[in-house]
Amino acid sequence: FSSDGKMILYTHRSGNGEDQGSALKIYSLEDQKTSTILEDANLNLSHSWFPKDEKILFSSRQGEERDLWLYSLKEDSKYQITNDKAEEHDPVISPDGEWVLFLQENEEGRNELYLISSEGGEKRQITSTGNFLFTPKSPAWSPDSKEIAYLSFTALVVRKMDKDEQEEFGMAGLSNIDDLLFHPTDKDLIFFNARESGGGFSSNLYLLSRETGLPKVWKENRPFLETSYHFSPDGKNLTYAR
Repeated sequence: FSSDGKMILYTHRSGNGEDQGSALKIYSLEDQKTSTILEDANLNLSHSWFPKDEKILFSSRQGEERDLWLYSLKEDSKYQITNDKAEEHDPVISPDGEWVLFLQENEEGRNELYLISSEGGEKRQITSTGNFLFTPKSPAWSPDSKEIAYLSFTALVVRKMDKDEQEEFGMAGLSNIDDLLFHPTDKDLIFFNARESGGGFSSNLYLLSRETGLPKVWKENRPFLETSYHFSPDGKNLTYAR
């Protein structure tokens, strides 16, 4: 969702055979029309709006490396944030537009969490796990840009950006946890999608209360191929792909 809740940004597979690629599209909820804003065969499926909806953050492989890019709707131009041999992907912009949180593969092929200014510059490593059980995925920002969250194989982790402090919430009895999001209007609530261990192929949507540390089922029996959830700015609607 755009910051005003009037547009939905998504990536669409396009073309056939050797011409197959990706297109970045915007759907307008007001006039129910779709427009293509960028054709790029190497788009990563993770992308996000900047505040005021003037720019779009995404990752793309240009040549041998996958880097972080910005697309300006006003200028109809792309700008590179990173330009190195590292594999950077799944970027998310902070709600204040200042920072980009993303995953980067290390030499062992595991992902670690990094931070970089939205204007580029030096990257700062956030996690150093050393064990696949703690490898981060699904990075997310709190609505006030003061905290980040991510999933590991064993827990849901919330970290403060201005202090070396973090909370960990165990996910016992749940598997295939993904699509981590802070609720846009209540920072105490964290959303994710997961399956109950031994519960078949369908999944549930959960809201975790940070006050109690307990996840509660919000929506039951979601189809196996339903994914890529995102809240509207007011928290009243949810988009997803299926």
